[in-house]
Amino acid sequence: PRALRPPLPFAMDPSLQQAAEAAAFRSLVAHLRACGGAVQNIELMNLAGFCRNCLAKWYLAGARRAGAAQLTYDDACVHVYGEPYAEWKKKHQKKATPEQLAKFEQMKAMHAQHDKELLKDPPVPAAAAVPAPTAPEALPAPAPAPPLAASAPSSTGMVLSDVCCEPEAVAAA
Repeated sequence: PRALRPPLPFAMDPSLQQAAEAAAFRSLVAHLRACGGAVQNIELMNLAGFCRNCLAKWYLAGARRAGAAQLTYDDACVHVYGEPYAEWKKKHQKKATPEQLAKFEQMKAMHAQHDKELLKDPPVPAAAAVPAPTAPEALPAPAPAPPLAASAPSSTGMVLSDVCCEPEAVAAA
């Protein structure tokens, strides 16, 4: 396994190191947003073994470890892409070429690995216990369903990309 934090050649306060790492992540995300579709996800995968979807998954994992249990993969994608993934994809994503797909297969050993459990939506908090009504007319109206996200729901278990870090996604390309 790769070391997450290699030792620095000098002593650094852990909170300063964390702040520097967070700043580097924010700079990378800002740079990729500014690039728009000039750099395709498959190109990132082929060169570096990760893509914007990987960044969203790493962000989601970190946020959940920090206590943001209700954050979804769709939320994380919005954070990385700057908009819902489906919108970004319509504007910027191009169909992968046969050469890109061949390189993708060739580089698989280098691809980032992710916990598939991250793609599942977090459990919905249970509603507060409500005392039983005394008469049928006292029943409250059902709460409206929350609006669907603009991108495909992550609860499907599919990685939201035509070509990314998941074998199922490559087959669909």
